[in-house]
Amino acid sequence: MFEAESSLIETIIQSFNLYYGLDWLAFASGLAGMYLPTRKNRYGFLLSILCCISGFAVAMMSTQYGFIAYNLVLMSLMAKGYREWGQEVVNS
Repeated sequence: MFEAESSLIETIIQSFNLYYGLDWLAFASGLAGMYLPTRKNRYGFLLSILCCISGFAVAMMSTQYGFIAYNLVLMSLMAKGYREWGQEVVNS
């Protein structure tokens, strides 16, 4: 069992070298970016944008075109959410 744990730890450490830690940055900023708006904090949108930038870079390095498009679309939605946070909606 200790060997399996050791192998998992080695795999995680090696993963930092593969995409320069950008995948882990996307993971951490994505989690925080989703959590903060639930606490009524608009800066979660900025962390989500950081997540998308990191995810975009990883997708470019790994030539995953679907994830490239996904991150661009999500980044624009997060920018819109940040910009419109707190604005009153006026019904016409």
